[in-house]
Amino acid sequence: MRRWRRNTRTILLAVCAMAALPWAAVTQFDMPKAQFLELLWGALGALLLVILAAGAAAALLLALRRLWRRR
Repeated sequence: MRRWRRNTRTILLAVCAMAALPWAAVTQFDMPKAQFLELLWGALGALLLVILAAGAAAALLLALRRLWRRR
């Protein structure tokens, strides 16, 4: 139970820290919201590309493994 509570606290603190980053960028550094949204979309697009590349690599490895097993 204690380990679960510690992990939950760590995840909660990480989410709070990530939520503070946009606030700090927009309010503290006078970043225009349009520029912030553009950077956010770019970061999400890059994340999507990384996820897709990892999925393609995993699919390729699974296909190669099946091919080698049949021989």
